[in-house]
Amino acid sequence: SVGVYLWGTQDSYINGNKIVGNQDLRMSERGNGVTIWNAPGSQVVNNDIMYGRDGIFTNYSKQNTFSGNTFRNLRYGVHSMYTNDSEVSNNISIHNDIGYAIMFSDRITVSGNIALESVNQGIMMNYANHSTVEGNTVYQADKCVYFYNANINKIYNNHFEQCEIGVHYT
Repeated sequence: SVGVYLWGTQDSYINGNKIVGNQDLRMSERGNGVTIWNAPGSQVVNNDIMYGRDGIFTNYSKQNTFSGNTFRNLRYGVHSMYTNDSEVSNNISIHNDIGYAIMFSDRITVSGNIALESVNQGIMMNYANHSTVEGNTVYQADKCVYFYNANINKIYNNHFEQCEIGVHYT
């Protein structure tokens, strides 16, 4: 089951919730903390999300803001698919497979986030273009940042520490 599902809404505001998934299920069977489908202008802020599949999963949306959230023990803290012109800022990801997975999305700002003890990557940019990754901290991950076919991005003022690979471009 999903904690909050925004489907086709506009300018929704999700603030200050604690969303806890069912730990009796395998991670792949759990629902997302917040799922967003075609909900432009949505803001998901100051939430505490744990033990689900993805903290925030967004698909086919735009102009969204995900800020000030804490994500723990998930597959991905933020999983953005086909979500353009959006912001992922000032979140904390703790012990997730991937802290912030930005995929098939353009003009995303990923800033001021923290990813601690990510199993795979702190930040992953897959086919994410014309985006900015700045002021983030990634500590203890297999790869601090992984760029896969991601082009024309600005990456600066980040802090990467104790990762097997700091920055991986493919």
